[in-house]
Amino acid sequence: MPGVPSSRGCEACRKQKKKVGLYHPPLCSSRSLQSNGQQRYKFKEQMVIRGTPIRSQGSLSPSKVPHSPSSEGTATASALVTILDITDVRYELTYYGEFLKDIPRRLGTNDVLDASVTALTYAYPSLRTSQPSPEALNKYVNALKTLRLGLQDPVKMRTMEALCGIYLIVVCQSWLCRNDDKCVNHGEPMAQLLHMAVMQNWQGSFTNEMLLTFSIIAIFESTFNPNIQLEPWLGKLAERIFSTRPQRMHPYPSLHLQNFANISTYVREPEFHVFEIESAYKTMLVDLPKLRRLVDKTTGEIAAAEAVGSSPITLLRLLTRYQAMYGMLLAFAIILNRMLREFDPDDVVILQNSGCLFDQLMSLAHEACRHRPIGASYMPLCLVAAWAASTDASQRVQAEAMIADYQSDFKEVRWLEMAVWLARKLDTLRLKLAPLGFVGNYFSDLVIITTFPLPTPPSSLTSLVHIALQDQQTPDLRLSRHAQPQLQSWLCTHAYVFIDHTGDTRQFS
Repeated sequence: MPGVPSSRGCEACRKQKKKVGLYHPPLCSSRSLQSNGQQRYKFKEQMVIRGTPIRSQGSLSPSKVPHSPSSEGTATASALVTILDITDVRYELTYYGEFLKDIPRRLGTNDVLDASVTALTYAYPSLRTSQPSPEALNKYVNALKTLRLGLQDPVKMRTMEALCGIYLIVVCQSWLCRNDDKCVNHGEPMAQLLHMAVMQNWQGSFTNEMLLTFSIIAIFESTFNPNIQLEPWLGKLAERIFSTRPQRMHPYPSLHLQNFANISTYVREPEFHVFEIESAYKTMLVDLPKLRRLVDKTTGEIAAAEAVGSSPITLLRLLTRYQAMYGMLLAFAIILNRMLREFDPDDVVILQNSGCLFDQLMSLAHEACRHRPIGASYMPLCLVAAWAASTDASQRVQAEAMIADYQSDFKEVRWLEMAVWLARKLDTLRLKLAPLGFVGNYFSDLVIITTFPLPTPPSSLTSLVHIALQDQQTPDLRLSRHAQPQLQSWLCTHAYVFIDHTGDTRQFS
């Protein structure tokens, strides 16, 4: 065969033109000598005929190829566990809910959950690259297909696992969508899921933690999105979660779930909740300094730990949570401050507070930059509130620039569109109040002079209106600031208002 030596001698023998015969043992076989030659191998082709019978072509069908049923699920679970173990607060998945730690052991119980977790693990690297891979997009599309098929089976969809799977699909959407995609906000699907979930008799810490996470998302975004309806699911959810917990004073009353949820009601119908808005705003002004001190204290502890070379993972996690609470409360305080300025534009203190609140939020936005993208994902909505509530052109420019910067993290939401909606809502409040003459000290005693015929009042106020206006010959009604707020607000929208301050009564028609 070409390329294979014909002699049986070693390389040294061939150079000396010697041949090793049958009577001369090969030099390389001697134990006392070492050859500097090169060993060569000759390979011969050989066909092995196995004694197994030949299968027919029909047995090669893909549907009958044996495989390990748990291999794909195991790989998905392993990938999810790896992501959950990441301790960098910028990319920490548990920021979307601590209940996610319990998902790996639930894989294999629901197709929607399995497909969504697979999509999540493939989409996760796009947080760093800002460029989703084709595989990630394929897995996301597959998750949507699985969800669409699952919706045809209502029984299968009425499970905690299916609900969690839908939530993860929404999270994937925020990572993968581009500026030109028409993506929905998180709050809308969360509200729909919660409406379905409260009808189920689900129990356990996993369920409560998951539903509480969903509700916070829906409540926060409902302030900026009129399509999100909080009732009737919110009342039922609060009764389920908090009725089983020991009653104790909340350290930050403004952050109580029900108080949190009232903000969207105030935004949509501020003229009916004047005194509630004032009360909630004052409570926020008490809670905000306490949260700021908590943020500063944790920041100092982190700096001290890093100075000695340690890695304060737990403190960093706490800091991102504290900053989120502080930022959301600042956003709500800014909105309520703007409403109170419309009710009483001559109040200098409220006007000064508006500038301070705006500056605090801008400072927090700069501090939170180091925790982007996931650890500061709450900030864009806070900036939306600052932009919408501001009446100062320079402040709006500053807020808009910060929104544009944060927009690069999650491109699926058009933040400025939400800001414009909220700004128009606040401007509408001014137009509503202008004909009623709400100037000066709005919270002083009022004299309501009703006009007839009055429209039908809300059912909750029917008896109060009937009692107050039973003498139509003299339909004057003096209401103090301690009067029924809903009654006063409703009458003020359908009456001539006399504002009595310093003994001088003025009429506004």
